[in-house]
Amino acid sequence: MTAPRPVALYAHRGDTTAAEDNSLAAVQALQDRLRRGAGERLMGIEGDVRQMACGTYVMSHYHHHDGVALAGSRWRDLSPSSRPPTLVEYLAATEGIPLRNLEIKHLDGDHAAHARSLVRLVGRSTAVDGIRFSTFSPAMALALARAARPARIPVGLLTKSPWALPDDPRATIARLRGSRAEHADEPHHAAAVVALADAIGVDQLIPRFTMVGPSLLAALRETNLRRAAGGKDPITVTTWTVNDASVVAELERSCAGLLDGVITDFVDIDPHMRAAGTGRPSRKETTPMSPRARRDHALDRADLRRWASGRQPGSNVALELWPDAVAITSARDRGTGAEPIGIELTFG
Repeated sequence: MTAPRPVALYAHRGDTTAAEDNSLAAVQALQDRLRRGAGERLMGIEGDVRQMACGTYVMSHYHHHDGVALAGSRWRDLSPSSRPPTLVEYLAATEGIPLRNLEIKHLDGDHAAHARSLVRLVGRSTAVDGIRFSTFSPAMALALARAARPARIPVGLLTKSPWALPDDPRATIARLRGSRAEHADEPHHAAAVVALADAIGVDQLIPRFTMVGPSLLAALRETNLRRAAGGKDPITVTTWTVNDASVVAELERSCAGLLDGVITDFVDIDPHMRAAGTGRPSRKETTPMSPRARRDHALDRADLRRWASGRQPGSNVALELWPDAVAITSARDRGTGAEPIGIELTFG
């Protein structure tokens, strides 16, 4: 019997200890580290995909790059020093990295058309083994799941912080946005998240690590038993952003076979550090933002998109969407007068 592969560690936007995030230099630094021997667990990279006005897909976490609004600019009009890497350049630079997670950020226009274009572009540019798509957008996840299925490219749904929403969700979102409270492991929230992932047809659920608890894992196991009976593969878990080796080790123990990957800012993190008596890397726990990233982050927060309301076709959950959040109501709660289940999913 083949031993299971170790839980994969993904470098969050490349080796950002050495270069700007999502840059080709950060990719090269990770490639160098892997060639020197970084252990069996560091085997992946996570990067963010956006689209410019000219239609070019580029790598950037923010709506803006070096102070330039990507959606309003053409790639060729930017100076070479201000251009973000194109997706094609990034795929070429990341060749040889076993796992490559492409997070698809908010894209204007038709989700299905974008999904088909992305699958074609990736297929023309690189071997698809090890490629994964992920997104915070349920609509984009649905489109990607359909478009990527023939190419056998896995798709993951990213989730952030759950809470129960009362009658006025906008007021609640505004209030909770400034709150530090995390309602991380309430059974109804967990069931709604897993129901959404199952209904959309994704291969992975990618929650913030604070959401990974007994309720979420129980809902996943129950859903995976049902999927197995229907001949479907299980939904696995990759989680973000974990910068403490002891947390990685605890997630491995608690997830018992469900955990597929961990996204980290620390490319030298090692879960076995805990056995040596240290739970954290030797450097600071938070990687400082560069001046460029701080500026682009501020612009990004001011440029949130408004989403339409509606229900996913064929889904057993209803979705109500606001500028940067979605309320999810499971079928068993609708019409019962129960307080709806709400999950925040960030679309920027």
